[in-house]
Amino acid sequence: MKSSEAANRSSRKGWPKLREPSTPPDTTDVAAYHVWLYENVVEGTIKAHLDGIRDEAHAEPNTGDERVDSARYVSGKVLTPEAELSAIRFAVVRATQVPGCTRIVIFTDHIASAKKALEPSVHSGQGHSLAVCRALLVWFAADPLNILEFYDCPSKAEWDVHHEVHQFLLGLPPVPGLRPRMTLDSLRKYVTDRCNAEWRQLFFRDPTFAGRQFLQLLDLDNNLIKPSYLKGGSWIPAAKA
Repeated sequence: MKSSEAANRSSRKGWPKLREPSTPPDTTDVAAYHVWLYENVVEGTIKAHLDGIRDEAHAEPNTGDERVDSARYVSGKVLTPEAELSAIRFAVVRATQVPGCTRIVIFTDHIASAKKALEPSVHSGQGHSLAVCRALLVWFAADPLNILEFYDCPSKAEWDVHHEVHQFLLGLPPVPGLRPRMTLDSLRKYVTDRCNAEWRQLFFRDPTFAGRQFLQLLDLDNNLIKPSYLKGGSWIPAAKA
């Protein structure tokens, strides 16, 4: 990471020691055990891994100790993947403009958006991807040995660098205006939600509409399954079809 960002400001070297785990709860309480396992084993391993990547990049002789830039933008009424794609776009474009930058290291909690950032084909948020590809085309043409790296950083781990940026973004104001900018995926979700709400209204609040022959399905907790578009819908996955 040639550009000296917050990720390069740590003075720690090498891999930190993991804290001693606390006493695990009774394994019969599966939920509590999973929380303990993450907080005492997985989270520490993730942070140690990310610290190692950051320290290795920081140890390079041409990496500075100053923050080059810090910015935040309101993307509009968009979905999480598109907001992450927007953030990656601004980070990559700005980093490639730093004189002498030969390595860019990006930590993100949405690795799917990182892959989409390098995909110029038609998709929601394509403008961000095209901007990334254009910036990288010029950057790699200047020196084919330049390096761009993406690393997955789960938000719930609250790794210091990533969490600092998250807290910084929380200070953004609400989306301004009565008609904020929307993306293709956000518009699709808006329309799908309206259709889903109409289904619920017709079939579950007005019993006369469905009639006596309408099939009612229950989930494993004996609750009525309601229509949903998430993960392929609700009825078909429940029926294992």
